[in-house]
Amino acid sequence: MLFIILFLIIGSRNLYASDNPLIGEWVSIARSKGGLGASRAFSADGTVIVTYGALIDFNYKTTGNILSLYNENGELVSEHEFMFSGTNLVLIELTTGRKDKLTRVEGELAPTIIGKWIGEHYTGGKKYLHFTEGQNCYFAVPFIQEKAKYKVNGDEYIEESVKKGLTEWKVRIEGNLLTLKKKDGSKLEEYKKK
Repeated sequence: MLFIILFLIIGSRNLYASDNPLIGEWVSIARSKGGLGASRAFSADGTVIVTYGALIDFNYKTTGNILSLYNENGELVSEHEFMFSGTNLVLIELTTGRKDKLTRVEGELAPTIIGKWIGEHYTGGKKYLHFTEGQNCYFAVPFIQEKAKYKVNGDEYIEESVKKGLTEWKVRIEGNLLTLKKKDGSKLEEYKKK
């Protein structure tokens, strides 16, 4: 009897543990022509935040207090002077002089650009800029955001939300690539880890 109880305890390892490869933020690889896509932020407590909206990926470089943003082809998109004020990042676009104030929501409190920042988008919504140590910058303007619960059992992924109810997927993670395929085969989604 003791053997069975130990087996069940060990066998029912916490699927939301910090070593869970899902934990973290993932952005969709496929985007609409207008740059619309999805992201999924998995937490260790078994919740996932699914977001849909505008998503643009950049590479960035800082030289002194100048931030340079590049598109996927390595072409310069924009340059900004940047400075820190407490938990705020101020960006001033060099060509237009437009000033943008962002507030740190994740990352070190030290004056470093690395981390996640939030600010007001000109549409009236929120915008996010997430600068990684790998010199990637993810720009997002979420339109729809929903919190859901998830469970993983082997290659089965189950997500339950108020709006969509229960959805079942096959899950595969290879390096920084997450593939979700609906069990009925009707949908395939691919994400890369931030």
